[in-house]
Amino acid sequence: FFFFLSIAHAKWEDTREEDGWTRLHLTISKTSRLSNEQKYYGAGYLEGFINQNLIFAAYYNFANGTGLPITPAMQQLIVGQQTWMKAEVSSKAASDPYWSHLSLYLQQFQGIVDGYAAAAPANQALSQIQLWTYALQFEIGDIMSATGGASRKHPVFATPQVKRRDMGEHCSVIVKIADGNERLLHSHITWSAFNTMLRVYKVYDFPLVKVQFSSYPGLPFSGDDWVLNSHEMSISETTNEIFNMSCYK
Repeated sequence: FFFFLSIAHAKWEDTREEDGWTRLHLTISKTSRLSNEQKYYGAGYLEGFINQNLIFAAYYNFANGTGLPITPAMQQLIVGQQTWMKAEVSSKAASDPYWSHLSLYLQQFQGIVDGYAAAAPANQALSQIQLWTYALQFEIGDIMSATGGASRKHPVFATPQVKRRDMGEHCSVIVKIADGNERLLHSHITWSAFNTMLRVYKVYDFPLVKVQFSSYPGLPFSGDDWVLNSHEMSISETTNEIFNMSCYK
């Protein structure tokens, strides 16, 4: 007899021709036979596998090709940060909820990396550092600044994320009380370049929480910072800049 235990299942819809979006509903098994680490890794693996072609296209748009658009110093910082996080998780996850949750996130992203690798043809192979760089795309400008910058001729300056950093904006949010204080309206808009328009609206139905958010292929978080969760919370963050320098005096 063979016993097959499902870790996760997904519903995937590609409605780009209708409304510009793809949709992913990812559900993790509630079985007690598996650890949360196994469940999150399995969910990530499934997402990376079924979205491989979109992840490759999104990375290609991000990097303007298949290369690694960061300097050696930036790569060193990213790898060093990964090493530090894993060490902290190893020593603290058993007793600290924050590091326990980060451990699950790292498992999920490693699953995405491995699922992508299992599905990708040879001419679309992406390394772990490439996919980590893609996942950190919204921090690329800060990482570049923290490592001393680079020549303006370096490929990092051609990425939409660094161009957007130079423009100093990404999204806007409006929150409004309506109907005699009986309704709370919450709207979010993303300002970005055309090459970031491969979008995924995701629902993660996981053991610890259910969340839905606007996102991008292969990213286990929003990126836009617009999230709704099963605790009836709406979570947003914006990056509107103040261009009137006199306000800082």
